[in-house]
Amino acid sequence: MKGSRTDNGSGFLGPIFLGYSAAWFLGASQMMGKHTRNTAKATAPVIQKLAERFPTVFVADKYQPHKPLAYDIRQQLRSACPELARRKVTNALYFYSGRLRYREALIEGAPRFESTGKPVGTVTAEEAQHAKQRAAEDKARRASQPSGISGLKPAAQQRKNRSK
Repeated sequence: MKGSRTDNGSGFLGPIFLGYSAAWFLGASQMMGKHTRNTAKATAPVIQKLAERFPTVFVADKYQPHKPLAYDIRQQLRSACPELARRKVTNALYFYSGRLRYREALIEGAPRFESTGKPVGTVTAEEAQHAKQRAAEDKARRASQPSGISGLKPAAQQRKNRSK
């Protein structure tokens, strides 16, 4: 029946759209509530866990000095932390390596570190130049963004003032 709801066994009552299942429309992972967004907030607990398990390589605080990571660090982390899902590790590494302090650590000739803290390889000149360029772009973007409540649209300012 058009617009009717059906129970898929998970407790989620999903709509049926003219013969197309909600799994096709939303994607099965979203429909079942298993989809997690790739955001810094969502990856913070994973980065925290990595910093606790591997304190010689990872830091949880994005303002602390970082160390360049080895190329195969993802596989090392997956074998050392099987309880962490592949996607969570990948997302955490994506955000970790995108941090400004991590990019600033990518200096030509600097050692790269594996999960045990052992140096394996070095940062190349090309990698260092690319990281320097990306860091400069990030700094310029952050400098151009308005800070505080003055940069918000009027409606957002009102909501923010009401919540205080």
